[in-house]
Order: sequence, then C-alpha cells, then structure tokens
Amino acid sequence: FEVVYHLQSLDLNHQIAVKAIVHDHEEPILPSAYPVYKGALLQEREVFDLMGIRFANHPDLRRLLLWEGFPGHPLRKDWMGMVEGHTSGLRRFPFEDKAAPDRIMNAGNLVEHGEALSAQSQRNTGASGQGH
Repeated sequence: FEVVYHLQSLDLNHQIAVKAIVHDHEEPILPSAYPVYKGALLQEREVFDLMGIRFANHPDLRRLLLWEGFPGHPLRKDWMGMVEGHTSGLRRFPFEDKAAPDRIMNAGNLVEHGEALSAQSQRNTGASGQGH
C-alpha cells in the first residue's frame, strides 16, 4: 500500500506531497500525521475505515463512514465481497438480501424498478413526450 499526503502552507505558499509505503499487507500500520497536522484526524480515520491501514498514535482511530461491526475494509482488493469477482451494485455486500437491488422504494411503497423509471420519465417529459 501507499499513502500519499498532499500538504499546503497558505502562509508560506508551499506545497508538498509525502508518500509513505506500507510493506505489511496483513497488518498495515503507519505513524499518524495528527501530532503535527491536526487536519489528518478525519482523513486517517477514513483511510482506516475503507482500507484498513492503522495509524500509530492516532487519538481516535475508529470507523468514520461504515458502521461498527462492518466486515473488513471495502476498498481493499482482498475484501471478502470482492474475492469471488466483481459484480455491479450492492450485491457485492455478502450479507445483503439478493432481491433488494431489483426493487426500489418510492413514497413508502416497493415498486418494480422499471415501473418507477417509467412513471418518473412520463412526469418529466409531459404528455407530448417532449422534455421541459
């Protein structure tokens, strides 16, 4: 793994990119940038949540976007939802109802995906079939 920090000083008008390489893919860990750059707090939490890279000495390293108990880190190529091959949509999540992506919620009612699109399309184009 590689983690790239893009840093900028507005006072000095300087920019720098710092690349850190993680060699251990089983237990990836890097030193946290938080002690010198407080803005790294949320960015490092996001990287941990989605990629599974831990940051040593981070004061609050917990999931940011996904819920506690989510299995694994979904942006990793070895994530369990990707090991059998990529499939489109939400079906990559192994614990999800397989029928759910074929139906959508519309005003509290479940409707077939095609029906919802057809009804929305008619409202957008009007009776003449012309767009607004």
